[in-house]
Amino acid sequence: MKLRSKNARATSRCRRTSATGKLSTSLATVFVLHLTLAAGTAFAEDVTFKASSDRAQVYLGESFNLTIEVRGSNARQQPDLSNFKDCRIDYLGDIDRSRRSITVTNGRVSQESYTGRSFTYRITPEKEGAFKAGPITLEHKGKKLTDNGPVLRVLGIEEQDNVIISVESSRESVLVDEPFEIVLRVAIRRLQGQYAHYDPLDPQRPPTLQVPYIEKNFPGIQSPDIREMLQSRLVQHPSRAGFGINEFKLRDRWDFALFDRMKDQKKAKFGLDRREVMIKGKPYYEYSLKMKYTPREETSCTFGPVIFKGDIINSVDISGNGTGKSIFAVGSACTVRVVPPPEDGRPDSYIGAIGTNMTAELELDAQTCNLGDPLKLSLSISGRIRLDNIYPPDLSKQKQITEMFRIYADTLRVDDADGIRTYTYTVRPKQSGTLEVPPVALSYYDTSKRAYDTVMTKAVPLRVREAVKVAENFIIDTDPDRNKDKGSKALPGRILIAPLDVSHAGSVSALTRPTGWQTAILVGSPLFFFITCLLNAASVNLKKTADHRDRKRSLKQAKATIDRGKKLSQKHPREASLSLLAGIKQYIAGYFGVQEGALAPNDINRLMSNTNLPQESISRLVEIYERYFNIAYDSSAFTGDSLEQDIEETQDIIGGLEE
Repeated sequence: MKLRSKNARATSRCRRTSATGKLSTSLATVFVLHLTLAAGTAFAEDVTFKASSDRAQVYLGESFNLTIEVRGSNARQQPDLSNFKDCRIDYLGDIDRSRRSITVTNGRVSQESYTGRSFTYRITPEKEGAFKAGPITLEHKGKKLTDNGPVLRVLGIEEQDNVIISVESSRESVLVDEPFEIVLRVAIRRLQGQYAHYDPLDPQRPPTLQVPYIEKNFPGIQSPDIREMLQSRLVQHPSRAGFGINEFKLRDRWDFALFDRMKDQKKAKFGLDRREVMIKGKPYYEYSLKMKYTPREETSCTFGPVIFKGDIINSVDISGNGTGKSIFAVGSACTVRVVPPPEDGRPDSYIGAIGTNMTAELELDAQTCNLGDPLKLSLSISGRIRLDNIYPPDLSKQKQITEMFRIYADTLRVDDADGIRTYTYTVRPKQSGTLEVPPVALSYYDTSKRAYDTVMTKAVPLRVREAVKVAENFIIDTDPDRNKDKGSKALPGRILIAPLDVSHAGSVSALTRPTGWQTAILVGSPLFFFITCLLNAASVNLKKTADHRDRKRSLKQAKATIDRGKKLSQKHPREASLSLLAGIKQYIAGYFGVQEGALAPNDINRLMSNTNLPQESISRLVEIYERYFNIAYDSSAFTGDSLEQDIEETQDIIGGLEE
């Protein structure tokens, strides 16, 4: 077959341009995309819900947050809390937890989806004793779903106005990357007369503030540098008043710059910011400590409660001698929720970005191509936003784009460089002619305006040529038996006949034998891969075996520690209580694989809520742990009345956990 060579020329490859000099991370092989499902999804067949509390114990007057997670539906129908008694209920809002994951692995697409919604309430019990947050009901297709709800312990406290403590947040709910401040305020009644300007505290016997959040690492929250903050507030002069905080003590009497949790050392003393205030017409000195936090993911965290233990000076006689008074006071905890932007008013073009000054640019890797040629369409996003929270724009919802291009979602590529995220799509033009790629709308939540904002990319010109078609009149001649020696023939008009040899015998097989080094590669490569896989599997198995052995040893030691406490309970109850506390902490840390030193009572409640134990058993274990957790800081609160019973109950609960 011979074709006119001037008609055989066709441009099948587009000119491509790319930015250079940037380090980029390719996520094209495996990419996970999170998208929010539509808010109006109806009830699924298997709708369930579960209620949980962020506290296991509160003081009278404090509040706790009750979260109800509904699975299988994201409808905004609230659960029924009418069975709650002796409490105040405040509705804090709901969040759509629905999501869809699209995983692209080597061109193969798999999807997983979850539908759900969470409802949050602030509950303030009005009586001390056991408080049951339930039962809770939810209507579903004419049927009533029920959850018993958690049980909490409400502790009473003596009323006094000598020391007033509060823990306040600059905002009750914040967005991801939106900083907030937690302020601890301790107001102490001022002295009267000529001593009114003195601190009502004994410098030699500073009271202690138990501030649980000051050393806690909240998941998803960036905390301040605690050591640097305490270092700057350390009181060096012995005659200056101050507060002890938690169990920080000085390491060396001559080295005031070093402090830590040490035994048999002098208590560290810290100065707080002081100012004069009036509360209910009475003069106070208010001491405050401000800490700044930055959330990095959606979560909820509780700060407090804060406990004041120690003496204050409430009067001074004519000789200048002060009279002390022992005070136990509690400051209610506050909870901060990190929530997504509001659902109301959320545009379809929202890509999950939160921040300010977002910009977007659209580029094509060619300005001229043929109809049907593949093109690379790139969307570059930047601004004062976190790239981790962004998900790829859904171009299938951009009607003007889909009318012009066929989009191949499984070829999506993601690159991060210099604070810019670039999404690259493979597309093919569906129209020919001189076109203009329309602007693409991308929306984000502007934290400065606290509203959604939409940015538009600029239009990009594109010239698409018609594809070359082979018509019948392009064929000049066929000559399958032409002698090879004749060569090419020149026809009138200087049309060159392209030589093409065709044999009636058909094609001839041209088998080749591999050389020696090719044989070595063919045999050695699979063998090397097999040996590598065996070694890797052996390494993983050894690590798992070692981890299991260490975990089993840790759990055995924890139970032995609890058993030792039982043996000591008769003659040495104080040591027995410490053994019980250490045993529970060691067991929970070993069972769940977490750090032992940072376990607080609410951490144990959160970890064990994912087990199959009844809620009553979980609440009881948390109650036991919190009791001896507090005793570790205040030995005067230890009575030993229920020690043996607590040890036996702990052993029973741990036994149920292992079953």
